[in-house]
Amino acid sequence: MEDRGAVELVAVRDPDGVTDPQIEEGNCTVRIEDLPPLNARGEKYRSQALVGVGIVSCICISLTFGTHAFAAPPMRKVLLPLIWLWSSLAFAGVAYILGSSPGVIERSPSTCYPIHEEVLPSLLEKKKIQGMGNLRGPSGDSTMGSYCVRCFVWRPLNKFGHIVHHCNICQRCVIGFDHHCDFYGRCIVAGNMFAFRVVIAMFPTGLLTFVVAMLTSRVAPAEANQAAFLSAVLFK
Repeated sequence: MEDRGAVELVAVRDPDGVTDPQIEEGNCTVRIEDLPPLNARGEKYRSQALVGVGIVSCICISLTFGTHAFAAPPMRKVLLPLIWLWSSLAFAGVAYILGSSPGVIERSPSTCYPIHEEVLPSLLEKKKIQGMGNLRGPSGDSTMGSYCVRCFVWRPLNKFGHIVHHCNICQRCVIGFDHHCDFYGRCIVAGNMFAFRVVIAMFPTGLLTFVVAMLTSRVAPAEANQAAFLSAVLFK
């Protein structure tokens, strides 16, 4: 949706007469709990996640099993803990990406109020918001850069490394947006980028560990110094 021009804003007061200090005085009666429910997640939100979990699981299990099968006795004490560590980090990263919601703009008094005047009449009449793009906030206000008519929250202005975006699959507004990952079915943002990179890094790391295990399987002396044995296999 395209942003529309900035318009006048309308503040909201709690109907019970208690005004949150973050909410300016007004005469409207739309509480956060009275806002329309957030849009349902897209179909790919779960299907993409299942694909990602399945592929990561297959890779981790294959590399772990292969390392167990090929690692020579002198190197098992080194390679087996390593392959289990890489697999654990990969699963932990995937779990964090799927289970956390970093960067999501949650509904709260500071993000929902004041309600935009173009949205307010429809909310009061309990009508659906249709055919309306995102609305611009007051000029020069960095915290109220635009108003999302799907999440009904204010979003800060976009700036380098701090992109704000509403994802059509996750159906949430997020801060620090990088991309929606079709592999995990989740938005990759500043808050989960580290976990995303860890999972990616674990594939070549685990593959290297497996390759070393295969190389060490060529020679399996009864007794050998682990470091010397590894050097002999890799650099002979």
